[in-house]
Amino acid sequence: MLGLGGAGLAGCANVQNEDGAAVSRDDRDVATATMDDRTAVPVPEEAPAPDPMGRSVWEGVYTEEQAERGRLVYARECASCHLTDLSGGGFAPPLVGSAVTEQWKTRSLGNVYAIIRTTMPLGAPVSLSTDDYIDVVAYLLDANEYPAGDHELTVDRPLLDRTTFEMP
Repeated sequence: MLGLGGAGLAGCANVQNEDGAAVSRDDRDVATATMDDRTAVPVPEEAPAPDPMGRSVWEGVYTEEQAERGRLVYARECASCHLTDLSGGGFAPPLVGSAVTEQWKTRSLGNVYAIIRTTMPLGAPVSLSTDDYIDVVAYLLDANEYPAGDHELTVDRPLLDRTTFEMP
């Protein structure tokens, strides 16, 4: 799932973008770049401009039902590396705890989604449905004790990019 500083990418030697072109290990370094969802080509990470229409994950951006679906996808696709308790193991970083949430504070939810979608599962990025990926993001929010809300998280990239981890 979410690699910390590029960890967990070591086993992805033969990743390709949607056009079939090889994506080099340097191009996939999640510590220095985000990935464009359409092409899996790195896009330099820039601090987003303040947006008055932004929102915070603390406002409840996913539902409990969505987090439960994400838990099932996680169990099937992610737990073999990141473990069932999300604590990580070997090359797979933990996905819960203060080290993760501190890193998320500097990213938008769109950035977190893009990193997960374009790097996971290991060796088969962009292989799940967009619904599966966004449900896993909802599960990770739930596992890290961000509150659920009344509306499901959707793959609306502009809105995800304006969603921060800051307290409202």
